[in-house]
Amino acid sequence: MIVPALAGSLLAGCSGEPSANDILNALNANPKFQLTLALLAGGQGNIDAVKKNGVVEKSECKEAQGAPGYVCDFRWGTKGLDGAVHYGNPMRGRLFKSGDGWSGEF
Repeated sequence: MIVPALAGSLLAGCSGEPSANDILNALNANPKFQLTLALLAGGQGNIDAVKKNGVVEKSECKEAQGAPGYVCDFRWGTKGLDGAVHYGNPMRGRLFKSGDGWSGEF
């Protein structure tokens, strides 16, 4: 009796919407977002620093209609030297499972 309950909770953890960290990882891997980061960072050499300080604040995700995954509303920001997070404009993207993680269309 414990086994079916445990299996159900494990399956529930495997399927579901992406977390804020999942969205951040998908953004950092996205080629279009890489270009945005390069502009923000002032050049290719500073992208890693911007990624390291990147933060995502997730608003909500809903199952995508007519495509796999979720459509998520969120804000991307970066931590300043003072530790405060400075957010940009709200964003929306479709995230879907790809390999071991999440990929996205932003």
